[in-house]
Amino acid sequence: MKKNTIVRALAGTLLAATALNGSAAVFQGDVGFVTVQDLVILQNQALTFGQNIIGTAGTTCLSTPNSGTVTGAQLTGSAAPLIAQLPAPVNSGTGCIASTNALSGVFQITTSAGTQATKITIASITGGTDFDFSPVGYVMDSAGLAAAETIFFPDTVLTFVPTLGLIGVVVGGTITIGGTDLTANTPYSAQFDVTATF
Repeated sequence: MKKNTIVRALAGTLLAATALNGSAAVFQGDVGFVTVQDLVILQNQALTFGQNIIGTAGTTCLSTPNSGTVTGAQLTGSAAPLIAQLPAPVNSGTGCIASTNALSGVFQITTSAGTQATKITIASITGGTDFDFSPVGYVMDSAGLAAAETIFFPDTVLTFVPTLGLIGVVVGGTITIGGTDLTANTPYSAQFDVTATF
């Protein structure tokens, strides 16, 4: 009889454990996110000093983007409105002559709108074969006039928060001819990096 009593007690314990396990519930909650869109950089207009460079060794020419008289030059998602409204840059220095065929470089960066800051770097060219280049210019919000939205950069990292996800970057700068005179009536060119990051 004592043996049967022990068996009944064990059976009761198993039933109680089963009842307790049946009262628990587990739910798998969701977590997710959407990655930000890619940063896209377009060159709407190439920077050119025109046929204005004398080419004497060691001389310089500064092309200053002119933003002070711009009206209605906000970005609208296409290149034409921004370029059409930009005044010609002002050239100065011992290494160039005045002309109307110089053009500022114009870049359009598509980024996230609102409060996300975008870091923009315009790189210099140093140790070039024929000339060096140091950039100057400004950035422009897609929702504001250039005259009211300018941040000039002396080859440094800018942090800019666009209103509608578009940033205009207008670039000029200084070229310095190297240690050898350049050949007359000859085109010269180089490339500089425009970098945008979050």
